[in-house]
Amino acid sequence: SVVAGLLSKLRAGELEAAKIALLPAEDLLPAAKRARLHELRTEGQQEVHPPQEYQFQDEEMPCAECGKAGKVSWEYMVSVRE
Repeated sequence: SVVAGLLSKLRAGELEAAKIALLPAEDLLPAAKRARLHELRTEGQQEVHPPQEYQFQDEEMPCAECGKAGKVSWEYMVSVRE
């Protein structure tokens, strides 16, 4: 376990207690979790969705998310209420 390894290093004088707080967070994880993190980070490129063109556009309307005006576009969605 991680704790046993740290304790053995402390007792052997290979590691100082104050330096444990400076260790990267990943060094405090078990090997299996570190391997899983590495696998998740190197799985390859995530799927990228190209920007979708919508039917209606307004060059003056500000974006609700970022506040920038310019290329705001939208489409009406059909729902049961209509």
